[in-house]
Amino acid sequence: MYSVISYWTTSADYTEEMKQAVQETIVPSLMNLGAQQVYCVQSDAESVQAVVTIFSSEAAATAARLAQEELRTEASTTMPVTFQSEIRGAVFAAGQTEQN
Repeated sequence: MYSVISYWTTSADYTEEMKQAVQETIVPSLMNLGAQQVYCVQSDAESVQAVVTIFSSEAAATAARLAQEELRTEASTTMPVTFQSEIRGAVFAAGQTEQN
């Protein structure tokens, strides 16, 4: 597994409408780029948001890179968010509980 984590700030409160827009547009777009999992994490209303995208491999993440950058540009123009930075790397440990 390989992870791409992007960090964002927002100039407005993260409303339920914004969260819904992310769920309905950003998440499916990332999944269509080959992501296996996507998590959007909000630390507080006006602080850093993180988008954690899990790919099967570094090659899959690299193949999606240009389209991912275009998606970031689109998000920055249609929502009150600003892309700050990203980190990329292999997932070397993970855990998950089984859901019933």
